[in-house]
Amino acid sequence: QKEYEVHFGEQECLNLLDDARKSLDELNELIQKGMPYENFAQPSPENCKFCIYRPGCKSYWEKRQDTDEWPADVRGAIKEKKILGNGSIRIVIEHDGKKAVIRGLSPERHIFLSEEINTVMFCNLGHDSADGFFVERPLTAGYKL
Repeated sequence: QKEYEVHFGEQECLNLLDDARKSLDELNELIQKGMPYENFAQPSPENCKFCIYRPGCKSYWEKRQDTDEWPADVRGAIKEKKILGNGSIRIVIEHDGKKAVIRGLSPERHIFLSEEINTVMFCNLGHDSADGFFVERPLTAGYKL
C-alpha cells in the first residue's frame, strides 16, 4: 500500500534493452553451435530460488547443498509414511544416507502418496523446528519419481 518513486532515464532503459538483446544473441549462437542444454545452468541459491525448472534440473541437484541458503527441496526413497491424527501425512525420506522428515502433507494435494511408490521429490518446503525437518507450505509441490 506504499508508493515508491524510482528514477530512471530513457537512455538507461535503452541500455538495458540493448544488453538483453546481446545476451539473447549470444545464447542463440551457443544453441546453434550445439552446446548441451546442461551447460547453460548456473546453479546458485540466488539463481535457483524462483526457477520453475528446478525440480527437473540435473545441474541444480548436483550443485545444491543442504543449507538454508538453498531452496528447501528434498528427494529420496520413502522410508516411512504415517497418517497423522489431523489427517495430514508425515513421511521420512532418505537420499545419500541423509534423512529428511516432512510433516503436514495434504493427502488431497499429493494424491500420489496413497500409491505404492518408492521415490519422491518435494520442492518449496518450509523449514521446521530442526535440521532435516520440513513442513508443507502453500507453494510446496510433490512429485513421484
